[in-house]
Amino acid sequence: MILMISVCRKVLITSGVSLADVLGGDINVYDFDDIGVPEGADNKWRQESSEKWLEKLVNDGEDACLLGQIVLGEIMACPSFAKLDGISFCLLDVSDFERIQRLKKRNTYGADQNMLNWAAWLRMHHQNPAWGQHVIKDGAWDGLDFSVWDKEAHWPESVTIIDTTDLSISEVAKQVAQWIYSDNMPDSERSTMSSEELGLPIFYQEFPEYFDTPSDIYLTNDKNEVIESLLQKYAIKSVLDMACGTGAQVLYLAEKGYTVIGADFSPQLVKIARDKAKQQNISAWFTDGDMRELSISGFDAVITIDNAIGHLVKSDFELAIRNIVNNLNDGGLYIFDILNLDAMTDDVIKADSERMTDKRITADGTTIINIRSSTIDRDDGYLISENNFTFQKDGKEKKVKNKSILQIYTMDELRNILSNNGFQVLEQYKADAYTFAADDSGYSIITVAKKG
Repeated sequence: MILMISVCRKVLITSGVSLADVLGGDINVYDFDDIGVPEGADNKWRQESSEKWLEKLVNDGEDACLLGQIVLGEIMACPSFAKLDGISFCLLDVSDFERIQRLKKRNTYGADQNMLNWAAWLRMHHQNPAWGQHVIKDGAWDGLDFSVWDKEAHWPESVTIIDTTDLSISEVAKQVAQWIYSDNMPDSERSTMSSEELGLPIFYQEFPEYFDTPSDIYLTNDKNEVIESLLQKYAIKSVLDMACGTGAQVLYLAEKGYTVIGADFSPQLVKIARDKAKQQNISAWFTDGDMRELSISGFDAVITIDNAIGHLVKSDFELAIRNIVNNLNDGGLYIFDILNLDAMTDDVIKADSERMTDKRITADGTTIINIRSSTIDRDDGYLISENNFTFQKDGKEKKVKNKSILQIYTMDELRNILSNNGFQVLEQYKADAYTFAADDSGYSIITVAKKG
């Protein structure tokens, strides 16, 4: 648990699973047992070792995450505790039955009632410091000062407890990372909402059958030609589209001879993409998957097109970038677009809203009318769009309101985020948002970044 305050010493102490891969170097991650566990290690050894770890973390002066059999009250009683700028604590819990099964699977000590008793005490201790104090005070290391946490005012207001019983290791890591980025970073450094709270355009989930409705708004072929020209420029052969929708880019590239796989978090859109590939007799493979955790690997390039990254808050975008690194070959490319925060003037937003206000007719004869109004939160980089849809068919009319928020970036922000998460920017330019053609007056950013 940390007070995430920039340029200050901060220590995250939790219990459970390594986060190094998920955090991608943002925070140093240590295993408590790395200090060396002697045979017959007891309370006194753990308490002395806790002080040694705190001394190291204070001297390093960097953000850190310490994991293991750590007791909050012992940490607070250590001499070096007062030297920390901030601390937060997260307890990774698990059901008693699953705890024993995991210990047996690891063929390690502690698969017995004593371990269950210890786990039960930890749950109480982290919420009520007055509970069973003798458990750690009896035979304690004389370097601890328990008077610090005997005072209720010094105890944290709350300790986060994450139940890992039904979670995989990657899911646990993701939840802990979300806790780090969302709960412990200062307001100046974190997003004020989750990716889920951003909302989605109406055709993603509520009306996926109308996702491909013909419209003059979307110049998909123009975009695809630009994407392919970039792939050709860097001699790309294999492509993973991590936000494929109904397959607009995947099917185009497959016909051009690329080895390409499409993934999307929406099963409905993936099904439509598969059906289109079959109807068009195009050999392409699709799968359900979230770009923050999808694992296929072995690609020359990853693409996410049509502002796909905008549906993630910044902390989740960083998770996605680190996952994209894992899916690329050495030297592989990440190619994507996003609206340019610096270019989104009030006039541009008004003109774009007017362009997105349109009327279209679907294959089943439904007329869809949309009136859009957009505003911008420049401080947080949110483009907020209010859509008022009217669906007309067979003399009947249905009105639906839809609000979605897009996280957008400046060019500098993107370069910094990419460089901090394993990428080197090769190309970045302003482009027409609807054709991807290079345009100094355009309000979209096209970025090509190289792994490594």
